[in-house]
Amino acid sequence: MPRIFWLICLLLVSLSTAAPNFIRSDGGLDMPQAKQAYKDGDFDKVRIGLESFLRQNKNAAREERIFAYKYLGVVYATQENGKAHSETYFHQLLDLSPNVEVAEMYVSKSVEDFFHQIKKNHQQRISYNEKYDEFGNLNAAPGGKGASNKDGTAASKSSTATTSSRSPQPVNRQQRVAAKRPVWPWILAGGAVAVGVTVYIISQKGSETKTTVVDVSK
Repeated sequence: MPRIFWLICLLLVSLSTAAPNFIRSDGGLDMPQAKQAYKDGDFDKVRIGLESFLRQNKNAAREERIFAYKYLGVVYATQENGKAHSETYFHQLLDLSPNVEVAEMYVSKSVEDFFHQIKKNHQQRISYNEKYDEFGNLNAAPGGKGASNKDGTAASKSSTATTSSRSPQPVNRQQRVAAKRPVWPWILAGGAVAVGVTVYIISQKGSETKTTVVDVSK
């Protein structure tokens, strides 16, 4: 009888110290229960329960993972040696929700500043990865534009320079107006001048002939 009594006591102790379980009967995350544990300040319960849920639910819903990463990041950020774990969870959180905040969790200023620094670094990393590959070369844009050469310089610059050197020089307005002016008035004017010069020459020769004839008759 005493042996059975001690076995029952051992079973009750093991049940009372069992890992917290935030998993609902349908397999989803019991967020209200996790929130209550966080409000009660039982951070160990939050940490153990959420990490247990993530291990058992590799295909958890997006909202469930956002919730777990967010609370785990905050919980680890409060620990002296938990910054590395906190940063990892915050990066996973920002991958899913880049605009998320932690202000509603009533965190300390140091935790909030730490999160904002992680968020800033995360945005810079995304911006860099969009422009460059793992070797520091410019990523190729659709259609081959923006690709980089082996030395890391953009190939589009040389193609742009070649295109600009081959393009025709722009024609100014005066040249366009001159090109559009008709040629026939100049032809008529030239013909009129030629006719006038011819008539003048003929008239001069006629007057000289008349003068010569008058002199002979005398």
